[in-house]
Amino acid sequence: MRHQKRLIREILLELRSKTIVVAMSDLVSIVIGAKRLMIAMVDSDKKSARIIFNKGVEISNETIKSSIFGVLDKMRNFEGIGVAAGGVMNQNVGVIEYSTANKIRNLNIAEILEKRYKVPVSLYNLSVASAIGEKLFGTGMHYRNLVYVTFGTIIRGGIIANDHVLFGKDGNAHEVGHINVSSEGGLKCTCGCTGHWIAYCSEFGIPQYIRLLLKTKYLERDSRLKNSKSITAAKLYSMSRSDSVAKDIVNEDIGRLNAIGIANVINAYDPEIVILGGQATHKYPKEVLTPILKHVDKYVVNRKPEIVISKLKDTGKYLGAVSDFMDSESTIMT
Repeated sequence: MRHQKRLIREILLELRSKTIVVAMSDLVSIVIGAKRLMIAMVDSDKKSARIIFNKGVEISNETIKSSIFGVLDKMRNFEGIGVAAGGVMNQNVGVIEYSTANKIRNLNIAEILEKRYKVPVSLYNLSVASAIGEKLFGTGMHYRNLVYVTFGTIIRGGIIANDHVLFGKDGNAHEVGHINVSSEGGLKCTCGCTGHWIAYCSEFGIPQYIRLLLKTKYLERDSRLKNSKSITAAKLYSMSRSDSVAKDIVNEDIGRLNAIGIANVINAYDPEIVILGGQATHKYPKEVLTPILKHVDKYVVNRKPEIVISKLKDTGKYLGAVSDFMDSESTIMT
């Protein structure tokens, strides 16, 4: 508790030192990730996002509220707030129920923000917001059926079928990261189950999968990975350009499991296009996309769609979160 209070004070002190200028056409887009909170001002006319807060914090109910209040209390000239968050939610009542990747529990975010700022608030799953952003303003504008998959701390998805966003009963019909892709080593997902895509190919899962492979499949081969004190997804992708074991892990192990995951998504939702996003995807596009394209034909049943990397990058999730308050040339039913 003391640690949490100290963290909140540090956040508020940092926010008080900043001045934020807001235009009347601006909308507020709040993105709550597994380990990071981001806030952007979205110009509804220019369809552009300007990030005003981006900080790694201990994601909990109190730190989220304190951080958001610290930014928005200085600004009154915005027309609406969109929230894009990871985790299991009840979208019907605007509540983030919990996340396996942080400490959010039953956060009634929509009601809290509506009461405090007297503006409409929308709540979307993080990758659903990205899918909506792609459909309305990005690569997916001319497609009626698309899937967005992001490779981040965990793996998430957003699905649009026949111009309709797929929500499910509570807004959680897109947890593609919990698809089973392997039984190798019994690796556990953030949810505690074994075999899930997240357990092997997310930023959370890649380090434990590498450690397993170095002790088994690549035990007899030399690699700089074995001398690395900390193994991360970014380090693996970077080393794959010069280290043969890292290259094989990217191309033949993680790449194959990513292809299985993508094939499962294609087989389940039959999209015209699959759009890939996430920090690692944008920083190492060749290392992420090429192995998927190499292996996916072996696992896909439906006609293979286009598989591409998002051109909107991070902007898509900010635009999608506030899409209820914006006009677009494309059409979508939410």
